[in-house]
Amino acid sequence: MPKKQIGAEKAARMEKRVKSQVKRQFKKFDKDGNGYLEGKEIKEFLKALNVGSSSAERRAFFKLVDKNGDKRISLLEFDAAIKKASSKKATKEDEVREAFEAFDKDGNGTLDARELKAVIKHFAEKTTIRSRKTIFANFDVNKDGAIDFKEFRRMILAFEEEAKARKFAARLFKVFDKDKSGKIENKEFHAMLEYLSLATSGEQRLAMRKRVGDEKGHFDKDAFIKVYLASADAAKKREKQVRKVFKAADKDKSGELSRKEISSILPKIGIEIDSAELKKRLKAADADGDGELDFVEFKELLYHLQKS
Repeated sequence: MPKKQIGAEKAARMEKRVKSQVKRQFKKFDKDGNGYLEGKEIKEFLKALNVGSSSAERRAFFKLVDKNGDKRISLLEFDAAIKKASSKKATKEDEVREAFEAFDKDGNGTLDARELKAVIKHFAEKTTIRSRKTIFANFDVNKDGAIDFKEFRRMILAFEEEAKARKFAARLFKVFDKDKSGKIENKEFHAMLEYLSLATSGEQRLAMRKRVGDEKGHFDKDAFIKVYLASADAAKKREKQVRKVFKAADKDKSGELSRKEISSILPKIGIEIDSAELKKRLKAADADGDGELDFVEFKELLYHLQKS
């Protein structure tokens, strides 16, 4: 058999195998088996693709792959989305590698303290980190006193996330500054914490306002960005804790909690509530009225319980 024909047959077999793999992946996300990804299925798929850290970035990516604008993803669009995401990741990897090599002046495959000085200067607009000591503490995973490529990549991702968060916080300042005074006052500050679903005590809120705000505990834009970033970080940590609680409570692994599962877990995390009050709270938290709480609904329930 001619070499060209062998090569063509091999390529055809490879293509068939890839298509089969894509179909299997598609079925994993297509929970109801209707041939399309919709609603929660789309959210899970985009999250797994890791195309963006925020819901806004994932929505933007979805618009690119939803070619016919029907708000769902077909098998063909699923395949195109995977290829597009892989292409973006490869391009980003090349950019990060190029930057690393530019900073690695002696070409030994790591960045030492002297080389990191140039890194801090270059990324000054993206991060508040100004100390090499902080970089080593946060990103030198193997504690060898240098930053290798994997650690550098992780560091760049963190810098970019911080830059996005600061930009978002600047936009939020305008949203929460209802009276357009150029300051975030007491009520506006409470509204921000509620937006983050961050249940804090009155004492904690007062301490934060005194530490960062002016003599009245009000924040200008720069102070607000600091407070927002600290609060958002605390909210992320809280979400991780809530997710662990949710997972522990979800005995049947259904992805939703029944009233029995919720009433069983609450005392274990220090929340005592009588049956009648719990019934009322569950009804308020059950947004879709199906009698069970998904993670988002459970997180809201805990926020209001801890707040009260």
